[in-house]
Amino acid sequence: CETPVAGSITWARTLFCQIKEPMLSFLKAAQMLGSEQQSYMVKIKYKDTALRIRQYETKKYEDWLKQIENSWPLLKQPLLTIRENQDLKVPRPEQSKKRNVHYIVNFPPQLRKMISEIKPLMLLGYSVPKKAEDLAMLEHSLLRSADDLNNLIEDFHSLVDSLREEHLDMLLPHIEVVKKEMEFGLKKLNWCFLGIPEFISRGVQAVSKFKSIVNQIHNNERAIDSKLQSITLSNLLKLPVSDKSRDLPDIKDFCDCIEGEQTK
Repeated sequence: CETPVAGSITWARTLFCQIKEPMLSFLKAAQMLGSEQQSYMVKIKYKDTALRIRQYETKKYEDWLKQIENSWPLLKQPLLTIRENQDLKVPRPEQSKKRNVHYIVNFPPQLRKMISEIKPLMLLGYSVPKKAEDLAMLEHSLLRSADDLNNLIEDFHSLVDSLREEHLDMLLPHIEVVKKEMEFGLKKLNWCFLGIPEFISRGVQAVSKFKSIVNQIHNNERAIDSKLQSITLSNLLKLPVSDKSRDLPDIKDFCDCIEGEQTK
């Protein structure tokens, strides 16, 4: 899949080649172009078209250079940011405020696009800044780290969202352990830091431990619900059977039956 800038330049070069090949054939057989004046006008038009295509390529490349130069500060931004959910129309209890804070991976889409252009442009013969060459060597690692962080954050949010309000206070110490790991990505680490994989690994371990606790809670709740359902459906009292199927036992027979069951 072609990137936008390199793909546009490749398209322009392909278009020029499709124009150039028949034009060279025409120029070798000048009599096919008619009069000398017509031949001259065709050459002028061909050169003008070639110049326009070249200018188009150059503009695409220079615009990209400006964009990537403006993108360097983005690499020094923190790995993560926090967004508070403002979409709630109905206020919730105080505990739910813990649920409304969402981590976001701070890897802007424009940075991903700029990085993806480096290698294709180099293959097309364009020179790129030294920092861009170094960044191209880290492209796979950076993009993988951004994707891994997204997966980590989504897992954590999914776990928290699966909890009922009454669980939040009970699990707050475990949530704080995960948030403590995330804090490094909020304040201390940026995309130039070489230890990003280690940070992600610690986060995965913290979230995995939290996940096992949440799963255990859900499993315990399901087991309790199953037992309660079983108790609800159980026949705890063996009532006396009346001689007439439609008649209920009288009070004396009922009390005698209960006393008899208690003595067993």
